[in-house]
Amino acid sequence: MRRLIAAAVVCVLGFARSAKVLDKVFVDCQTTKGPVNLVLVPSWAPLGVARFLELVDDEFFTNLALHRCVDNFLCQFGAKKDSKWDGKSIADDDMSKAPLPFKRGYISFAGNGVNSRSSHLFVTLGKNVHSLGREPWETPLGYVEDASMLVVVAKWVTKYGDMPPWGALFRSRCFSHGG
Repeated sequence: MRRLIAAAVVCVLGFARSAKVLDKVFVDCQTTKGPVNLVLVPSWAPLGVARFLELVDDEFFTNLALHRCVDNFLCQFGAKKDSKWDGKSIADDDMSKAPLPFKRGYISFAGNGVNSRSSHLFVTLGKNVHSLGREPWETPLGYVEDASMLVVVAKWVTKYGDMPPWGALFRSRCFSHGG
């Protein structure tokens, strides 16, 4: 099954969901830098994939900026003011089924504690991802296809750095410059 996410950085147009369990689910994202093709793997993180597809079907990602892009580490998205998804966390997936350690191009929910995943996700950008995948909320749910990583994700702006306390990201600057 292929779904389309059309984006300002990540925008969504959801399609009807199949009741059958699939080995892989393909999601096409249209960003300001070009198309990004995601491959979701339900066997790695069934709860995470289900939530991601709920967000897609709800058009949550429409006109949503990338807000935390750190060179050679990760790019995060999913921050939306006054979202109906705020506080609606899902349980963590069983990490034993996921391919760890993280690799470049993996997509995962960002969390801040056990069972804290809701709508924030990240894509790994490089080799400095060894610290990811050690916590139960950091279970990869899929990956960005190689061609998308090379052609489109490589164009994502990472000059704003990390969020405090690790860096000096100012969200207003990031949003005003198009992520």
